[in-house]
Amino acid sequence: MRLIVIALSMALLLGCSYQPFQSDALLDKIEQQVTIPPYQSGDFTLALGEYDRYYAYDNWGNVLGIYIASGSETRPGSRKWVPLAELPIVLDGGCGIVNIEFDLLSQKVVSTYCNGLA
Repeated sequence: MRLIVIALSMALLLGCSYQPFQSDALLDKIEQQVTIPPYQSGDFTLALGEYDRYYAYDNWGNVLGIYIASGSETRPGSRKWVPLAELPIVLDGGCGIVNIEFDLLSQKVVSTYCNGLA
């Protein structure tokens, strides 16, 4: 019986994603380092505030970000923390969708790239 309780406890812990404190200060640090790639045509770049920005911790403690062009000239882009399972998944969209990865140990953005085009 004790073995079953231990096994179930371990399974529950392994299924949990790492969720350190979700602070605006960390998002500020990430966003200061992000360089948005040029849009598809290569002749302009959207400003950070023109994206809705979603952030989540991955299972290794790094921060993943998905930036989605807001498509609205009257509403500035927003940012928020979401659970990893609720991070938007978009398969195309060019630089209307920007993916970032922030390494917590080095405190650096280690990856920034646009989606492909369908």
